[in-house]
Amino acid sequence: MNKSCLLLSCGPSLDKVTSNEVERQAAGQTVYAVKLAYYKVPHLVDTLFINCCNNPQSGYKWVRNRPIIVASSNFQKWVRLRSYEVDHFFRIPNTSRDPHEIVADTRDFDKYLLSKTNDRPVGPGIMLETVLYWVVDQGFTHLTTLGFDLSADKVSRQNYQHCENWDRTQFSVPGFILPTDAQKVVNASEDIYKWLKSHGVNWTVWDPQGDCALWKGIPRANV
Repeated sequence: MNKSCLLLSCGPSLDKVTSNEVERQAAGQTVYAVKLAYYKVPHLVDTLFINCCNNPQSGYKWVRNRPIIVASSNFQKWVRLRSYEVDHFFRIPNTSRDPHEIVADTRDFDKYLLSKTNDRPVGPGIMLETVLYWVVDQGFTHLTTLGFDLSADKVSRQNYQHCENWDRTQFSVPGFILPTDAQKVVNASEDIYKWLKSHGVNWTVWDPQGDCALWKGIPRANV
């Protein structure tokens, strides 16, 4: 049985397509969103993934029913996420004090399957800490991502924003992606693709401008 997921993340390509185009692509699919990507098609989002950075200061405004919220943080839930009503919470290791593995380096993705453990690796980043594991756990056979387009040469503390047209000064706890972290994920993307495939998930990147930095062997969709 085919079971498809459209996953919206916060990279620049999310601003390269219209909400109507996303809505057409979403037809017949479950829609997941990472943080502020929720607002692209808020009436369609089934599950929202957040961590303790880059959330709106005033909280999320639900357009229809509240989506399922999967939250993660390298602090205890009540430290930075106490004002959010969450359905599932995962503690991420704090790299300054907790033992941890960076799964983009070890590539031991199966070690952290949710069917095995609630312990989380350091990704780096929410996609490799919770989101893709959730996709596997839910038994999807097709995954299309939009906005998961890290490019280390375009990332810095000064210029990184979650989508080009969104004002990061409105974030309750601003965060950033280090170029070295972005490169780790890009370097691991071939193995991520093959790992998803090994669990029956066929991953396609929606790449509206053809400039996504992930492994070129991942099928591209120009919808």
